[in-house]
Amino acid sequence: MEERCYHPLPEVDRVSSMLPPADMLPTGVTRSIREMQPADYTLQIDSFSILSDIFSERRVERYESGCFEAGGYKWRLSLYPNGDQKRDGNGHLSLYLVLAETDTFPVGLEVFVNFKLFVYDQIRDRYLTVQDADGKVRRFHKTKPEYGFSRLISLTAFHNASNGYLVEDSCVFGAEVFVIKNKSKAERLTMIKDPVISYTLEVDNFSKLNGECYRSHDFTCGGTKWRLLYYPRGDLEGKQDSLSLYLQLADCVRSPSYLGWFQGYKSKTLPQESKVYVECILCVRDQVHGRNKERKFHHWFSAASPSIGYSSFMSLKDLYGRKRGFLKNDIFIVNIAFDVVFAANQDSRIRSK
Repeated sequence: MEERCYHPLPEVDRVSSMLPPADMLPTGVTRSIREMQPADYTLQIDSFSILSDIFSERRVERYESGCFEAGGYKWRLSLYPNGDQKRDGNGHLSLYLVLAETDTFPVGLEVFVNFKLFVYDQIRDRYLTVQDADGKVRRFHKTKPEYGFSRLISLTAFHNASNGYLVEDSCVFGAEVFVIKNKSKAERLTMIKDPVISYTLEVDNFSKLNGECYRSHDFTCGGTKWRLLYYPRGDLEGKQDSLSLYLQLADCVRSPSYLGWFQGYKSKTLPQESKVYVECILCVRDQVHGRNKERKFHHWFSAASPSIGYSSFMSLKDLYGRKRGFLKNDIFIVNIAFDVVFAANQDSRIRSK
């Protein structure tokens, strides 16, 4: 008995109609013929009949190959020369792929695999290839370390000399293992219908404010924290003659490459690939006549674009005008109402079953 590992050759898949007619595979399994040898492992058994007889006499069910590595994990082949009778393999060869050394695996570790098993046709120098239909992916883990085929090939077809699978009492089996690395991203888009969420900020002694920029307390809408920023004497092109108002994602930091208010901040908490779409109304209240100053806007907020608003929301002349009611008793009131909120979140992990 000898185990041999071969190096892969350029693949030439070829489906043949000359598959063993006596071999009836169960539903969910496909078979084909190809010339390329298995890329990951081959198991050659000499004196197969002796092995089969010994296993039958000693009531040994299977032979397990040595370990081989594929996709960063160690594997074995488990061969039942007389069929896996517990899994309806009577009259067939049974062959399984087994995840090895699972005793050292942490709890919850899963390995997702697409694999093929092979029987070598030594006469025509090609391989009978058996695999799950439709590219099915199997989930190997500590409590389920084995998948394969209880009816890999019928013993009648295997022993038929004209098929080339058993020549001079020697045969070759093989495996190809493709481990699916979980590098995908998932995105979830959530719409908060009719959010009916608003926030009101009241500022006393507004005319006495001497600072350049002020901010509200943080508030939450659509699962995201926000704040209002206001510049009593304007910002950027509105400086000295306008009131500037902005909506900003909370927990922003100033970027080293400061080029102005919009470019100067980035979100610390919103993931780089996530974004939030908002439609809302900013309103400075006229507390006397009810002729409020309103502006609507919409914006996709993200870590790179965490702010939006108006450097010239309204003129200081209108804000302080005696005939207007925006600063009744020197109290300034601004309100923001959210009409639409979409949250698009990405996750780097996908769980498949």
